[in-house]
Amino acid sequence: MDRPRIVEILEKKRETPLVTTIRFLDRAKAAPGQYYMIWVPGVDEVPMSLCHLGDCKGIAVHAKGEATRALVGMEPGERIGVRGPYGRGFEPRKGKALVVGGGTGIA
Repeated sequence: MDRPRIVEILEKKRETPLVTTIRFLDRAKAAPGQYYMIWVPGVDEVPMSLCHLGDCKGIAVHAKGEATRALVGMEPGERIGVRGPYGRGFEPRKGKALVVGGGTGIA
């Protein structure tokens, strides 16, 4: 396995009472549908879908377990580790689309 790249949390935005978006700078090229492994130092590593692409990536975090609660408790300026992107991305097409999914991972 590859080692995590250490990135700094740039922004943290509470979207709902349960979901927080965390943004960080990472220049790796990612496509819609891919995910990262997010390492919270001293806690755990969890898979997270990307909800923002480009150099400034974002993940939508539902604070449910130990690692996601620790992640939501972090502040801009703190550091996390990222690995990826993983999974099979897709190229968005023009026109209408039907997307079926559930949970925060559909972000």
